[in-house]
Order: sequence, then C-alpha cells, then structure tokens
Amino acid sequence: MLKPLSPERHLSFMALLSLGACVLTAFVNWLIDPLQFYRRASYPPEFSDQTRYQNPGLARNYPYDTVIVGTSVSRGFDIAQIHKALGGDALNLSMQGASAREQSLMLEVALRSGRVHRVLWDINSEFLRGPSDWVSDFEGAFPAYFYNTRRLDKLPNYLLNIDTTKDSLRVLLRSCGLKLYPPRKVSDLSGLDPRAKAAGRDVILQKWRRQLANSSIFRTASDRFTPALLEASFDDNFLRIMHAHPEVEFELWFPPFSTAYYTLVRTHSPAVFESMLACKKHVLEQVREMPNVRLYDFQGDLEISSHLDSYFDMVHFDAPIYGLIVQSLAEGRYRATPESLTATENLLRRECTPERIEQLP
Repeated sequence: MLKPLSPERHLSFMALLSLGACVLTAFVNWLIDPLQFYRRASYPPEFSDQTRYQNPGLARNYPYDTVIVGTSVSRGFDIAQIHKALGGDALNLSMQGASAREQSLMLEVALRSGRVHRVLWDINSEFLRGPSDWVSDFEGAFPAYFYNTRRLDKLPNYLLNIDTTKDSLRVLLRSCGLKLYPPRKVSDLSGLDPRAKAAGRDVILQKWRRQLANSSIFRTASDRFTPALLEASFDDNFLRIMHAHPEVEFELWFPPFSTAYYTLVRTHSPAVFESMLACKKHVLEQVREMPNVRLYDFQGDLEISSHLDSYFDMVHFDAPIYGLIVQSLAEGRYRATPESLTATENLLRRECTPERIEQLP
C-alpha cells in the first residue's frame, strides 16, 4: 500500500508540478512566439492589430531600411507606393493614439537593429501634450517590457501570459488544419482598407457639430497643451533621437488635418490653438539647420484641408492625399520655412471659424 504524502512533501510535489507547467508553457510560447518578438515566424503568422504589442517584434525581426512612425494618421501609407517614390524597403511602425514617448520608444527599438536609414514621422501636437514621459492607455497598460532591453521582463509578461498562450494555441490549431485566421503579409498591416470610403462633407460636419456641442480634451485638459510642455516633449522624444542618429535621414511632416479640426480646437480652447501654432515654429527652429532632417507642412494647403469629402473624420484622410504626401516627400515639395509657417498660420486664423466651416462647399 502506498504511504500518503506528508503535507510538506505534498506541497513540494505541487510546487514542482507548477514549476514544470510554467517551464513547459514558457518554452512552448517561446518556441511558437506568436508576436514574433524573438524571431520571424516560420509558419503563417496571425499579426495582432494591437500595434503596441506587435510592432516591437516586427522591428526586431523583419527586413527594412525605412520606418514609418507616429500616430494613426501614418497607418494609411501604401508601402508599395513608398517603395516606388522613395525607394527602399519600408515598415510601418506607427501606432493608434501613440504619445510622443511611445513613438520614440518604438523608434528606438528599430534603431537598435542597425537597419534604419530613413524615418517618416508625423508630428501631431495632440500627442505631444503633457509631460514628455507620458504614455497613453489606448490599448490598455503600455507593454514597456517589449521596448526595454531587460530579458527577464519578458518571462512573466509575455512567455507566461495567458493571452500569449491562447495565441500559441491558435497557431497550433491552425497547423492542424483549422482555419482560425487568414494569412496576411506584413505589408498588409499598412494602408487603408480598399473598401473604405471617405465619410464626406455632410457626415464630417455632423461629427464636427456634435463634438463642438460637447466637451473635448482641448477644453478639459488645456493645461496639458502649454507651449512649454509641447516643446519639451518634442525636444525629449524627437529632437534627442535625431541628434543621436546623424546617419539616419528624418522626414518629419505636419499632417493635413481638416480645417474643421482646427476650428474645434480653437473654439474649445483658443490657448491650445495658439500653443499648437507656437510649437510648429519651435520645431522648425530646432531642425532647420540639421542636415539629416527635412520638415514638411501640409496644413497650409486649403485645397486639401477644406475639402471635407476627402476625410473619414476631422483628421484622417483618403488614399489620394497619402499619395500626394509620398510624392511630395520624394520631390521636396511642401518643405516648411518661416515664411510658409506664417502663411499657414494666417490661413488657419482666417479659415478656422465656425462661420467659415459651415460655408464649406
């Protein structure tokens, strides 16, 4: 007859069993590596749409010499179009709702690979707000462990994560013949959905009127948009990296947000509107003498920003505008100068009023 285990031996046995389960789980997750953090997948991968989790692995393990970083307005670039106009092999590492600090952390992962020759980087004042080390909670808690160089951080947060285990199981089940997700190429992660259509003037104006009648971050958190904060965030998160990497070409660009957007900002908080304009001047002052940096401003072309039929909402635009941006970067058009910023400022002051927006054709 088997002797019953003593409580001490029973606890030891359970501890060893738990440890074994953890080791096995970590090993399987490391081997499958569903987010491709350690290596590029040898199987058809399921790319995560949570860019903060997926992008570090892409930056570490995929081929490229050009990276796109920034906010959601950079998600719509067509990779084939960039290759044709600018050359090189581009990888889109932009992230929805990414703060300036998140953008800089993402770029630093790519720069550590030694493969980056060119960076396309949008400057969105809305995400320069607050302290320069602010990270957003757009997709939940920011996964800082994917962005640092501490190896042990990945063990509890990635290799022993229940969501990682679920993703690994999906990969295993797909290898057994279950079509749980469609195959995609990494280039499919950038660009607009070909089925998507711009919302059009009437829908944009409806959204604008609705937001105008409600509150916004420009009104409720205007103290996070002071010129000092915006400029410090740019210096800490953009300028620092560009000075540290003179071997890399940086193409910075102010996106062509619609005049409806700037009217909303100006109406809800004139101080925030003024801070955004001041920040643009600060950016130009800091980069105009840097040989590896070119700054573009697409906010002064009224044919773009007032043509609401080209927008999905007040800030996101359609494929032809992306095409114009890429071609302009290739040809050096829309380069920012003190004169062009003054002209843009005068245009925004004239056009960004509720009366003018209501009269847009």
